[in-house]
Amino acid sequence: MCVFSAPLGSPLSCEREDLLAQLAAALDSGAGPHGFFMRTWGAGLAYSNGVRPSPTWGRMSYYAERCPDPAQTMRFVVELARDPARHSAALGDYALAQLVSAHRMSEHLATRAGGAAADQLDGQTPDAVRRQRDALLALRADPTLWEAVRARYERAVGSVLVGFGPRSREVGGAFLTIANEPLLAGWERYVREVEGEDEWVARIYPADFWLYPAK
Repeated sequence: MCVFSAPLGSPLSCEREDLLAQLAAALDSGAGPHGFFMRTWGAGLAYSNGVRPSPTWGRMSYYAERCPDPAQTMRFVVELARDPARHSAALGDYALAQLVSAHRMSEHLATRAGGAAADQLDGQTPDAVRRQRDALLALRADPTLWEAVRARYERAVGSVLVGFGPRSREVGGAFLTIANEPLLAGWERYVREVEGEDEWVARIYPADFWLYPAK
């Protein structure tokens, strides 16, 4: 299992540069037939998986669970990311829809109320979210929007893909891989291959978190 996360702008930002980065990150999110989720799932290289930008938190994430080999899965996703033929200007509205969807509409009333209360505590007020979404929607009027989004794709998506875009150590992110030792060894070989021989994968074991009674 892979769970990666990296910063992508400021939380609830209305700045054009941050919004363009979020749109670029959303091109391959969701369940579109061109995106990482359906392509990886169809290849049998992960069950639930994909990239997910969060404009409210100013972050980008990638995860893949129940994958037979993390290195093989990442190679596949990186090859997808390097294929510009999958993208067209028509995906501009698709990416926008990923960022402004009403994600709590189908939840139980109590769950929605609890989530709304947590948002308030985190500073994600309705007014702040509305301002950001209005700024995102306003970008549709820009005739150069698609070119601007595509120009930021590698940096945005590459922030959470090992072997595409900037090196992982350069983005200030968190990269967690859960697997047995043979798979972790293969993952480390992949990391060194694509990011440099000086890279390594730190091992964390359950015993590192055991609590012992005070003497």
